[in-house]
Amino acid sequence: MLSDESQAALHQLFIRAGRYMGRGIHELGLSPGEARVLRTLHLQGNSKGMNPSSISTALGVRQPTLTPIFNSLEKKGYIARQRDVGDRRRVRITLTDHGREDLTACLQQKHRLLSRVEECLTAEEIEQLIRILTKVDAFIQQERLKQEKEEYHAHPNPLP
Repeated sequence: MLSDESQAALHQLFIRAGRYMGRGIHELGLSPGEARVLRTLHLQGNSKGMNPSSISTALGVRQPTLTPIFNSLEKKGYIARQRDVGDRRRVRITLTDHGREDLTACLQQKHRLLSRVEECLTAEEIEQLIRILTKVDAFIQQERLKQEKEEYHAHPNPLP
């Protein structure tokens, strides 16, 4: 088991890393969840955008979690909701030009910050860091899914 000192040190490291890497999104007035949606649309959406359930699946969150994020991003002018041409009952989420421009600037800043890591770590240390953080991320994702299942079974949604 981790000592209290080790837990405190890891906690502080994760907070500092998150703040450092999140500077661009904070400057744009975006929450981490909003930034994740924009990045997903940028990486996986094409000119036709994505449907909300695909975004939900890509991010590993339930669709109702995304509704307020979509509302906020639409209000800020970063995304647009459009009816699917093939099925008017469905909605497609697309990046606006404004959203694409700001996201590109944010990703470029993040790239510059990450490239500076080479100034303090060797290539071998970077690979080791990636392996370790990948393990931590997999554990966090597994725990999050386990927690969601427990919450679902504790409070199942009754059918109307």
